[in-house]
Amino acid sequence: AFSGCKSLASVVIPNSVQKIGEYAFFGCHALDRIELNEGLERLEYNAFADMDSLTYLYVPDTVTEIIGAAIHIFNEDFVMAGKAGSKAEEYAKLLRYPFEIVE
Repeated sequence: AFSGCKSLASVVIPNSVQKIGEYAFFGCHALDRIELNEGLERLEYNAFADMDSLTYLYVPDTVTEIIGAAIHIFNEDFVMAGKAGSKAEEYAKLLRYPFEIVE
């Protein structure tokens, strides 16, 4: 969708979106914060990858599938956020990303 869009600074994903496809935001270097919508169910391979400025990604607990390297961020300031016990927390622990619990 936005792969390689180096100047994309912000994005609002409608509640009707149920999945973020492969490479959707790959290489979007200007995005620094993303809060995904409730109702989203699936993040596909490299959906969020090669994003130098991304420091915060909120993943709602409606996401039940995170495919492979859907989130692949090397920024040392990067933090994932979501509900305790969610798929997001499980994924963050697997990849050793800091995780912020959001109530």
